Amino acid sequence: MNFREQLISWLSDHQLAEYKHLFHENQDSAWLDNIERRYSWLKKHLMEFEDKFGPMFPPSWELSERISMRFCEVTRLQ
Repeated sequence: MNFREQLISWLSDHQLAEYKHLFHENQDSAWLDNIERRYSWLKKHLMEFEDKFGPMFPPSWELSERISMRFCEVTRLQ
């Protein structure tokens, strides 16, 4: 794995740390019947991320897409 991929992986996990805590399996909000809350969290967080950090990274890195993919992986595993 090259440095760029490591950075993207780290950044994705860092951006989803709050999500992992809020929707951890021992939380009341963890159940799939709260999927709307999960999606709302992602949508709000991605908009904030794009506003704050979007211009810092090349568009070809597709960070929002990568964070979304990681979000799906984490959600599936939970």
